[in-house]
Amino acid sequence: MGLQIYEWMKNLAVFYIFLTVVTHLVPDGRYEEYIRFFMGLLLILLMMSPLLEVMNLKSQVESLISQYEMEEQNLELQIQDFSLGESSLEEYMRQEIFAEEGETP
Repeated sequence: MGLQIYEWMKNLAVFYIFLTVVTHLVPDGRYEEYIRFFMGLLLILLMMSPLLEVMNLKSQVESLISQYEMEEQNLELQIQDFSLGESSLEEYMRQEIFAEEGETP
């Protein structure tokens, strides 16, 4: 348990160092607000990681993320299939129009 707390605190320290470096590298400070928002979200996840491990929720979160990724990939494949079907339908319609007019495409 002590080793896990040490690793968690080490991760927090590295995160804050990384946050400081990134915010100093941002030109003009225009994007600093967005970077701080994104880093805040990462910090929330980092702070929750010990709780997720203790409550054995880490595996459930990972399975939900993988399920979401699989659904997204499935949706992308359906979109690709639809676009392929749409293009072949357009080609078929062109051929039919040209056949009616007695021309070749």
